[in-house]
Amino acid sequence: MTTSDLSQAIVNNETPNFEPESTIVKLNVGGRSFSTFKSTLVKSKYFENLLNEDVMASKALVNTDEIFIDRSGNLFRDILYYLRTGTVTANNSKRLTSLQKEAEFYQMQELENLIVRSKKQATQEANRNNNIIVYDLDILGASNDYITNYIVRKSFGSKDDVYQLLGIIDVLISYYCQSHRKHGCTECFKKKLILRPCNKRLV
Repeated sequence: MTTSDLSQAIVNNETPNFEPESTIVKLNVGGRSFSTFKSTLVKSKYFENLLNEDVMASKALVNTDEIFIDRSGNLFRDILYYLRTGTVTANNSKRLTSLQKEAEFYQMQELENLIVRSKKQATQEANRNNNIIVYDLDILGASNDYITNYIVRKSFGSKDDVYQLLGIIDVLISYYCQSHRKHGCTECFKKKLILRPCNKRLV
């Protein structure tokens, strides 16, 4: 049964014959058209209630064919993708925030929880990438000889720490200089690496 068949049944005061797996529902969300199976939509509490036979007659139809929903059609693409796959493609913090509001409207608690976790992870990653670390040049090992833009530093366990090399600077030696036998030497410099932590995997 299509939405057109459903609307015709409503006009004729007939009881719609729903077959969840084969029923194709057409939606008009904020002026954009979508088509999918009823079985996909009813994973959302909102659509489970919306497509209930007892309340369908009160829903607004566009051209007696599409069910109209006054929400963002652009964001509904992500909502429908989640209903179909169980995954979220949005990774922008602003879009995730907007999508979270849509998930609340469509009564999709699992999606709300997933977005909260995704936003937290994105924030942690942003904070990590904004950290600048200064290390002595001697942290470089033989395994780093072929790396120009990234530095690998062995850490405890099996995971290596990877840093993006932002630059190399010369810093005056502030401690005791063995070469000139004095503190605060103005003739000797020590090279320092300016690094930023990253999640890049080097193979």
